[in-house]
Amino acid sequence: FRARDTGRENQRSMIRRHEPLWLNALLMRVAALMTRRFLVPRLASVEEGLRVLRPSHVHISGPGISVGRHVHLHAERDASIHLSTWALDGNSPRIEVGDYTIINPGVRVIAAERITLGAGCMLATGAYISDADWHGLYHRAFPPGTTAPVTLGDNVWVADGARILKGVKVGDNAIVAAAAVVAENVPANTVVAGNPARVVKELDPQAPATTRRDLFEDLDYLVFEREYLRRTLRDNTLAGYLRARLIPRRGD
Repeated sequence: FRARDTGRENQRSMIRRHEPLWLNALLMRVAALMTRRFLVPRLASVEEGLRVLRPSHVHISGPGISVGRHVHLHAERDASIHLSTWALDGNSPRIEVGDYTIINPGVRVIAAERITLGAGCMLATGAYISDADWHGLYHRAFPPGTTAPVTLGDNVWVADGARILKGVKVGDNAIVAAAAVVAENVPANTVVAGNPARVVKELDPQAPATTRRDLFEDLDYLVFEREYLRRTLRDNTLAGYLRARLIPRRGD
């Protein structure tokens, strides 16, 4: 892992971040305070390392939502994250988010029974997971309709705009391609795509691989992140940050 070698390459190849290092640290502290004040009390349980970017755009509602270790939620102003359970007719719905999972902007996870996300899952922008129909074919006035638990194994990647429907089990290391609609179980170590989703590729479970768990267990993620931000933001100034926001130039 060439963290030191790739830092400047990434800075040149990506749209620049203009905030100075001290401002980034201040914004992260504010986000952490907002997370503890407004989001953590809504969770049934939460382990160490919860990180939320733009916590005001993360909506957690309903009982039985638990979050494991080093879970990251990254919301945007125009793409909120929703983790919701619906307690109807005396049921006890649950959402369980496994260790090291990352949930990106616009993701919706909505449970009337039970949704379980394994360790190291990655939910890309706009992904949707639900364990219910929410209305019956003939009796549409009262939710939740038919329900069945949804389970994602470890290290599952759900790509942009994919949909995972009730009763589905996704095996370890599987990939759900962008915009796929998954209504049947997904075998481990496969890629599924399409509507309805079908297996389009099999993955070699013995091939060298890196997971989000590795970022924390083999590579000290927090140390890596601090070093990366120090290199990337160290030359930024408040004046440059304000100029980029108020009078942007090409490449900003």
